[in-house]
Amino acid sequence: MKVRTTALCLALAGLPLFLGCDAQLSIPAGGSAAIVGSVSLGQSAGKDATAAQLVCPNVVVRLNNNLVNVNLDDDCTFLIDDVQPAASVVLFVDLPALGVSGTIELDNVVAAELIEVLVEADNDGLAISVLRRAIPDPTDVLPVRVSGNNVTILIPAGTYNQTLTVEGNNFTLVGVAGSSCTASGWSVITGGVFINGNNATFRNIRFDGAVEVVGNNAHFINSCLGSNLVIFGNNADFDDDDDGGDDDDDGGKDNDDFGDDDDGGDSDD
Repeated sequence: MKVRTTALCLALAGLPLFLGCDAQLSIPAGGSAAIVGSVSLGQSAGKDATAAQLVCPNVVVRLNNNLVNVNLDDDCTFLIDDVQPAASVVLFVDLPALGVSGTIELDNVVAAELIEVLVEADNDGLAISVLRRAIPDPTDVLPVRVSGNNVTILIPAGTYNQTLTVEGNNFTLVGVAGSSCTASGWSVITGGVFINGNNATFRNIRFDGAVEVVGNNAHFINSCLGSNLVIFGNNADFDDDDDGGDDDDDGGKDNDDFGDDDDGGDSDD
């Protein structure tokens, strides 16, 4: 089967997965990388697949030959958290309904890195495309406003009594997670967070203030919105009523394709 590797920006959308306030996190804060994947089927895949499989096919994923339990959301996206830093990480993806599979090797995976993977498949084969963002820069100062594109920040545990406005595209903020949303040890932003840029990602952050999402494809990984833990969710219009954005279950399905000129996809030129 064919497997090709390219660098591109992914249009990942999906429903947020929420857990209760006492749910336990599964990863060490900032000590591992994360892989966000999306599965897309070509038109010819319909020859041998059922309608349900076309919407979201069964996917078997192995990391360094170890089976990974992945749950696909309604948009066929999945999260692999707790990817340990290594000189080489081998990702294997199998779509049994189509009889196609592929393997890709990720070199020099580091702590706090975000790796985005697009799996495209049809009856003729499978292609894997990868986008690797810049490694977050550690700092104990969180800016109030981020205007540039491709800004990546790693902050320690602590309380940041401020607001945060993200204007640029492809922003990544990684913090430190406590054992639950009510526990200590988090990187906490107490003021409002306003996300106007596209493709922003927040991991291991507790939001004590309102979160407003205007841009497309905002990802929240192992983060707390009030007392609700979001294992993996994106583009919900979160408010400050502590419901974690449950009212916005459409997951932002009007997301623009990252191929647009104003979408922050300049990293794949």
